[in-house]
Amino acid sequence: MKMPVVLVTSLANGDLGIKFGFPTPDGGCQETDSTFTKGAVDGQFSNAAMAQTDIRVAFTDYKHFAVMYFETQKGGVKNVWLQLYGG
Repeated sequence: MKMPVVLVTSLANGDLGIKFGFPTPDGGCQETDSTFTKGAVDGQFSNAAMAQTDIRVAFTDYKHFAVMYFETQKGGVKNVWLQLYGG
């Protein structure tokens, strides 16, 4: 594995199942599974365990790509970033 991979699955209750796979320095692969809870607004999610307070699908064509907005808050520090996912 040379780059991170993310698999997003829509769950029956409206939450998102997220599986992350990313390379480790020793050449191996680290995998994690998380559930992101549906927010009050369509396309908004959060995951308190990961300190991610606001996750939104900013733009997508539902087939080829998605631009995601992430906001985290931990220890009084707020971080915001955008990520592009393609398939």
